[in-house]
Parts: sequence; structure tokens; C-alpha cells
Amino acid sequence: MKCTFGLFSVLCAAGVLALAGCESDGDSGSGADAVNLGIPDRAWDPGHDDVGWCGETCIQMALGYYGREISQAAINQAAGSPSDITEDDLDVALRALGVPYEAWDGSNRDVNAFIEWIKSQLARGRPVICGTKIYPDEHPDWYVDHFVLAVGYDAAGLILNTQLDCDGQVHAAYAALASTSAGYAFQNRQQRYFGRAILGAR
Repeated sequence: MKCTFGLFSVLCAAGVLALAGCESDGDSGSGADAVNLGIPDRAWDPGHDDVGWCGETCIQMALGYYGREISQAAINQAAGSPSDITEDDLDVALRALGVPYEAWDGSNRDVNAFIEWIKSQLARGRPVICGTKIYPDEHPDWYVDHFVLAVGYDAAGLILNTQLDCDGQVHAAYAALASTSAGYAFQNRQQRYFGRAILGAR
């Protein structure tokens, strides 16, 4: 997984990313009708060229929600990553920073169950770092193109902090998240889903 400026700028110019007010096929059915943790979106630290710090920024936003401020550079250093954080590096960073988290059961290949799990965590007041695909798919061999922070939901979809200037905070319809249509989605060819619910900050 690499958060590349080229991919995002092309998608933004094409206007294919999920926007607020997307239509949905209805409520995916869990817990309260709506939850919003009120976490504002943040951008990547300036100075990056071809890769972005989406994982670092998600961790930064989640910890900020719990009252712990830490720089993206410090998070990157905690991961021991030479560039940006990958799926494996994200867990390394969380453990190095002493951040308690709950991981999605990676053996479960049901995308709708994954969405329900995210909603259940949000209903408990826990922001969730999620791996997403961004379609059209430039890297079909990756199951994660980008990390976003899920910060809320309603009957129509999830509220995601994307850290991208062209998007910011978006409302992604459940049907889109479970598909391979244009924009942000959890569905991927590998049917693997990445989620880390952040339980607090030490």
C-alpha cells in the first residue's frame, strides 16, 4: 500500500470519489441510528513528495480524539518505516506507542460483517482506522490503497476522514463500500479487510 499523490489527484480531477449525501440502499442495520464522534479531518504534514502519511494521520486523529497529541513524524518513527506506514507497520506503530486497539478478525471475508463491526465500534465511542480501496483500481494486487478514519455513521453510510484536500471528510454509502464501483470501498479482489478500533490513549 502506498498513498500516492498521483492516484488521488487523478481521482479528484475525475470527480469519482464518494461525497457527502451519497444515496444508499438503506441502513445496514446495527445499533444506534446515527453516531458522530466529532473528529475533524486533518491533512498530511507538509513536505511529502510521492507518498503520503495516511496511516500516520489516522493514528494522529484517533489519538487526538482521546486527548493525546503526537506528530505524524513521531508516529512514522515509531513504526520504523522508511517511507509511509503499511498495514504491518501500522500495528507496529500502535504497539510502540502503547495504544490499545482491537483488530478486525482478518479470517472473516464478509464485507458487510466488516461494516457492521465498524459501526459497533463507533457506537461504543471508538474511532476505527480502515484500509480502503479507491476505484478505478490502479493496483488490483493490493487489498489496501489508502487508510481512512471512520468517525461516524447514519442510516445511509459511514463518515470517513480521508486527509485529502480534494475530499476531507466524506459520507460513503454502505452499498458503495461493499462494491467495486468508483470511489472509496472496502471490497477488494482478495476479500481481505483491515480495521483497527482505537480504544484509548496511554
